[in-house]
Amino acid sequence: MTVSGVGWIVASQLLARIGDWRELENIRQLGGFLGLVPMEHSTGDKTDRGPITHTGDGRLRSKLIQAAWSAIRKDGELREFFRSVCQRHPRKVASRVAIVAVARKTQRADFCGLDETKTL
Repeated sequence: MTVSGVGWIVASQLLARIGDWRELENIRQLGGFLGLVPMEHSTGDKTDRGPITHTGDGRLRSKLIQAAWSAIRKDGELREFFRSVCQRHPRKVASRVAIVAVARKTQRADFCGLDETKTL
């Protein structure tokens, strides 16, 4: 299985950084490990999600985001996802929020490629 935008350099660094991928219980743990998930500040019944957590390897996260830019040029489905996320956010931050969402989606596809038993 190949994922649009993710070449052998990004894939090998992702695999090297993760280590034994079988230790991850679910796909969401990988997003948290890479720092591609939003911070959350919750009090009572109010949930406030902020910027991404920036945990993990910053260079790998940067490569995944660059791979996401390449992926939206090649894959029509990811391009539509990018546009739909852009429309839900203010114009000033829309493309940055959307490309991180695409990067998170491609890393999920990478993980599903490693573990055939898990689905998106």
